Amino acid sequence: MPGSIVKSKLRIAFTGWQAAAVWAGLLVSAGAATWKSGLVRSLFNQQSAIAYRIIQTGKGEVKQFLLPDSSVIVLNANSILEYHPDFTTHRHLRLHGEALFTVTRDKAHPFTVQTTDSLATTVLGTRFNIQSYDKGQETRITVVSGIVAVNKGSQWLDTLTRAQAIRYQKISRSFTISHDVNTESITGWTKGEWDYEHLHFNDLVILLQNHYGITLTSKRDTEQLQTSVSVNFNSKQPANGILEVFCSFAGCSFRQTDPTTYEIY
Repeated sequence: MPGSIVKSKLRIAFTGWQAAAVWAGLLVSAGAATWKSGLVRSLFNQQSAIAYRIIQTGKGEVKQFLLPDSSVIVLNANSILEYHPDFTTHRHLRLHGEALFTVTRDKAHPFTVQTTDSLATTVLGTRFNIQSYDKGQETRITVVSGIVAVNKGSQWLDTLTRAQAIRYQKISRSFTISHDVNTESITGWTKGEWDYEHLHFNDLVILLQNHYGITLTSKRDTEQLQTSVSVNFNSKQPANGILEVFCSFAGCSFRQTDPTTYEIY
């Protein structure tokens, strides 16, 4: 659980992503903040190998890390974060999984996080949460404070401010914007608490896999499998207890097929 600062370790990672649409500046005037249109540029050189620093967590593990620019990262279970070795000059990161970022302000060096679906989130100094697991069907970006710009390749998607969120669907490549989001609920995972307005089967798959090492399958149409009410869990609950709550509200049953696999039917 978060609480202590953990230093990262150096490993070799090879570049393979192309980022785009980096927003160059932040204008503050009359109490309102707006993003200034920036240059499109490549964050990572695909032709060369760079020794990226990698921080990661295992299943059921949540840790807090301090980056070289004094930004603080809380990394959720089963997640990987890569960042440029010269981070104070090149504040570029790549995320597999989920993390809460509290970014140290630096007007000269924008802070950009890229996910595997090529979404780039750019800030100067703010606090925001990104969930983008490789096996998940969507990427969710939520702003706790400050302002962020979100791009997909060279396409600008939106600029988000406090309590706003974007949900990007990886398959359809569509997105929706939410306002007045409960950021305490979104970031509750940093304290071992998971709140869902409507828990969908896909979210349950990610939760059980990342925190319990459980594989969840279904004989039902998963598009229709979700709770009709808000539910909340915590890390002290067993996996089968979470499944019992889910099925009681989603109208399904479950069974264990082997030590690490459950099936919904």
